[in-house]
Amino acid sequence: MEAARGASGGPGSAQSAQMTGEAAKLVGRSIRRVEDRRFLTGGDRYLDSVNPPGTVYAGFVRSPYAHAKIIRIEVSKIAENPDVVAILTPEEVRSHSDPIPLLWKVPNALTHEHYALAQEKVKHVGDPVLAVAVREREYLEDIIEQVEVEYEPIEPVLDPLTADKGPVIHEDLGSNKCFQVSISNGHPSAAMKDSYTTVSGNFKIARVAASPMETRGVIADPNGLHGMFTIYSSTQWPHILRTCLARSIRLPENRIRVIAPDVGGGFGVKGEVYAEEIAVPLLALKCDLPVKWVESRRESFLATAQSRAQLIDARASFARDGKITALEVKINCDLGAYLHTLSLGTPMITSISLTVPYHLPEFSVTTEAVYTNKVGLTAYRGFGQPEAAFVVERLMSAAAAKLNMDQAEMRLRNLVQPAEMPYKLAGGGIYDSGDYPSCLRKLLLFSGYKNMIAERDEARRHGKLRGVGVSMYTETTGFAPGFVFALLGVQFGGYESAKLTIDPQGKLHATTGAFPHGQGFETTLSQICADELGLRMEDIYVTHGDTQVSPYGQGTFGSRTAAVAGSAALMAARQLAQKILAVGARQIGIDNPEDLYLSDGFVRSRSHPEKRVSIAEVASASYTAHNLPQGVEPGLESAINFNPVGLATSYAAHACEVEVDPDTGSTTILGHYCVHDCGRQINPMIVEGQIHGGIAQAIGACFLEEINYDENGQLLTGSFLDYLTPTAQFMPHKLMVESMETPTPINPLGAKGVGESGTIIAPPAIANAVSDALGVDANEIPLTPERVWRLIKQRGRTRSEPSTD
Repeated sequence: MEAARGASGGPGSAQSAQMTGEAAKLVGRSIRRVEDRRFLTGGDRYLDSVNPPGTVYAGFVRSPYAHAKIIRIEVSKIAENPDVVAILTPEEVRSHSDPIPLLWKVPNALTHEHYALAQEKVKHVGDPVLAVAVREREYLEDIIEQVEVEYEPIEPVLDPLTADKGPVIHEDLGSNKCFQVSISNGHPSAAMKDSYTTVSGNFKIARVAASPMETRGVIADPNGLHGMFTIYSSTQWPHILRTCLARSIRLPENRIRVIAPDVGGGFGVKGEVYAEEIAVPLLALKCDLPVKWVESRRESFLATAQSRAQLIDARASFARDGKITALEVKINCDLGAYLHTLSLGTPMITSISLTVPYHLPEFSVTTEAVYTNKVGLTAYRGFGQPEAAFVVERLMSAAAAKLNMDQAEMRLRNLVQPAEMPYKLAGGGIYDSGDYPSCLRKLLLFSGYKNMIAERDEARRHGKLRGVGVSMYTETTGFAPGFVFALLGVQFGGYESAKLTIDPQGKLHATTGAFPHGQGFETTLSQICADELGLRMEDIYVTHGDTQVSPYGQGTFGSRTAAVAGSAALMAARQLAQKILAVGARQIGIDNPEDLYLSDGFVRSRSHPEKRVSIAEVASASYTAHNLPQGVEPGLESAINFNPVGLATSYAAHACEVEVDPDTGSTTILGHYCVHDCGRQINPMIVEGQIHGGIAQAIGACFLEEINYDENGQLLTGSFLDYLTPTAQFMPHKLMVESMETPTPINPLGAKGVGESGTIIAPPAIANAVSDALGVDANEIPLTPERVWRLIKQRGRTRSEPSTD
């Protein structure tokens, strides 16, 4: 695979390091990640490396049925076993804990109580029925197998389109329909009647598993340091987990300490509160010993929340010149059996993300979410936005084909213009900044689009199935602020936190409420602070993931870490710099702190270059506090909670070139090209890595990944032998990324987000290329070889001529 990146546009116009008297030295530069040495040399510490003294090991008895009543649980064979330390039953869970909190609510939705163990009924294969703790891990499976559970099977509900006709899964709700919500603007049906032509499609975005390299795990130590009930968890949001744990296990929150060690990938599915994260602490409270549970890969497929799982019917109308006039969409979302903390967010985000980077005056969206006897749904990289992008971008390319118009030209005619920024969307919301047409035009030049089309046509003359696809989309990033969360039904805050402390030696300790799990935030946060405080990056130490040390924060998700947590660090650094300058001014005898700046570890004077004092000396003076300026408190600390005024909008354009084997249906990506704008880039190398990784996951979604169940609700894809993920052989022969930078006015850093861009925008470009190669609509992903082969058999069908009705 050939990979290349175009020139970056520089740090943009957002305010740079305010105290240095010169341009930022580190922000905007590609700097190797400081955390990588730890990971590459074995200095990392993942959850399974944590073993408090006296640790015992937890396991779960899980349901073999998708839907069944629990008649009897017999534990007599293990109750007297000396290796068994504790047994946790469903009755004990209900007596000693409260349901797992729901953190995303939709008005009038039918919601249920979700306890750590199944109550009276099991609702999917893998549903935990009983928890046990044993002294030796190697005995765990044998002991679990000795537990006898008698079930009365019930017909499973598996088809989301007919879910409301089957047995009711949550009997107290009286229905399998969780909610139905409609949003609209204008009169789309009337607009369609007046339009030149329409295109429509039935789209299927498969249920998928995020499959992070490290599975989930939790350790509960009831006798941690200073008597704290200490929880180690492979989680994306330690503080929110602590808050939810306190509610569920009925302990004061100030007695609970949550530590997230190094986490081997999350992608959204670890931004959850799971049944096991409640059951394991309950076991620990019962036996008064540290209890450890690490999920097996099989359990991961059976019990970790899954994602996507949407069936979407959509129709769009267009004028003769290719401008979109109206959009009608019906979404059916398969929620699975249980609502996880963020389950309801996925379909709601899809429904409000269909307005895209185009002028869309008239639209209607109806979203229906239903319960089925499958694993529950949650966020996964893109969180509802990939589904929306896939539908709209497929419709755009289908319309271009029907109108015999170039697919890139079709998009250029519909894009919001830079002079319209900030652009208020017809359905609410604002695009803060950007130049969408320039992004697409840059892609066409950068990718050699005209040459790709010519090469495609030449290949077709030789009988090859060659296709070119384009996609253009926006990404909601910097997921915040609080008032937006309130409107969406989110039950936690939108702000993020940073606390900076310079010790008496002049070294910086930065703590953040965000929690990176592979994003490189230790590096980018160090770059921000180093520029603002005139320090070397090696003099900065970043900690996160410990609720006793880090300030309360929301965690890492929604492409928000750089934009929100990075801005909090920037503001805290500026605040701290003011104090350093005030103390430094007295030490070097300068009355006016405005004359001073920070650089290379020193406080320096502009008017008297010979006068300077090291930040270490300033720090020492601040802590001894013998001669501080009036009104300046001892020490060098600063803390900020930053809540932005709105959402930031990143955007990108992708082009993809594919060739399909007519005999096997296998697809080869010859080239994939991306031009993106994520605002001010802190570290372009990290940005590029995020995009490459996102595109890799998008390739998995497009060609390989799909969770399947049989007619009894048994999981058919319960290992990596059956559930395929992309390897290097599936990556494009050529993968090239180019940047633009339009700093957002939403935050002082000017940064937007980029973590989910590749997974959102790449799939429709790939599907559009396959559709172009075959001459038929590829509206279902993954495009497995079998599905593509069947599409090839449809090539005799031609698209209808444009209607003038």
